[in-house]
Amino acid sequence: MRPNAQRPALPAEVTALVGETPRRLLGYGAATAFAGGGMVAKVGPPEIVAREARILGGQLGCLPVEVPELIAAGPGWLVMREVSDHAGAWDEPGFAALLGDLALLHDAFESSPALAGGWLRDPAGVDLAATIVEGGDQKGIELPDALTRVRADPGPVARVIARSGPLTLVHGDPTPANVLRPGGRRVWIDWEWASAASAAVDLACWFGEGPWHFARPLDRDAALTAYLAARRRPVDRDAFELALDASLVLFLFANNLPSLAREAGSEALQAMIAERLGALGRIGLS
Repeated sequence: MRPNAQRPALPAEVTALVGETPRRLLGYGAATAFAGGGMVAKVGPPEIVAREARILGGQLGCLPVEVPELIAAGPGWLVMREVSDHAGAWDEPGFAALLGDLALLHDAFESSPALAGGWLRDPAGVDLAATIVEGGDQKGIELPDALTRVRADPGPVARVIARSGPLTLVHGDPTPANVLRPGGRRVWIDWEWASAASAAVDLACWFGEGPWHFARPLDRDAALTAYLAARRRPVDRDAFELALDASLVLFLFANNLPSLAREAGSEALQAMIAERLGALGRIGLS
């Protein structure tokens, strides 16, 4: 994803809470974050900031995962209680534990009437174009022709996801950077990409983090088995795997692939591409 743009002017309501000279936090979303006075402010596109404020403010009801306390919000800004992250580097067991949180989230909101209203994202529907371009960078990376064609025309892959079963609330960007761990807890932040979508979307984004953190793809079968075991609602594994494969292909393009090659190495990048090409074959679109 792209780094935040140049610092925006902060509304008076924000500086009243975080101070006149808050420190800017490193981030990659559409909004820019600042911290001061024990608070964190996010300032950015009103629709995106309002989406996160609605999630934190409980518009969907009580979430089964911990989130920061929302203090105040207005057009294009929100302020929440700051949460310190003291846990250091992620290991594989800690990363795998995120699957349990996602299972709780997906169970709680599967087919929920609270998802109606049109303010949540629809990454395989009306927001499909944004899914392809937001944060993604493939410059200088040679993708197989089949994946290049999907990037040019993602509709067939997106339709596999859209037909995959009940909608639920998905975080949309379940990366370690978006989970703070104060005192052993897990606090989920950055709900800018919160969506009403197939739960497979979150799993695909989670899988996409493996090469970044461990320089290789994660064990797909083991992780999927662990996730499904954590679900309380019944899930048709065959249908879910089809949606997962389609989501893996679609969300490949949300990655900064040149950066992945630099940070994790070309072997990790090529393994990710091969994995996505295999997923495309399994849904019959290679």
